[in-house]
Amino acid sequence: MRTISALLSVFLLARVVAAAACGGQSQPAGSVKVTLADFSFTPSSIQGKAGENTFFLVNEGRSSHDMTIKDSAGKQLARSELVQPGNTALLTVKLDAGKYDVICTQQGHADAGMKATLTVS
Repeated sequence: MRTISALLSVFLLARVVAAAACGGQSQPAGSVKVTLADFSFTPSSIQGKAGENTFFLVNEGRSSHDMTIKDSAGKQLARSELVQPGNTALLTVKLDAGKYDVICTQQGHADAGMKATLTVS
């Protein structure tokens, strides 16, 4: 019986470690989920609220991606960490009401269509 308990404990611990290594974080309450893929953001029209916004980033692509938010003048306001394939990350930023451009700044990704619009109201 001890052997079964020990094996079950090892199995459960391995699942926890695997989930952590793969960015198996669950979406925080109140956050906006944005899926990163090769080469798109889903949704392509992202909605936010004036004030603090948290974006839950899920990379379902085969390449590393980031989420960069720029104002209408092209000034970078926020940039996520580089999210590896299969991983997740959080990006928290305070924004005023308005429209913002979202791009991936990895070389060639925005040119390949990895762009979105963020509307904050």
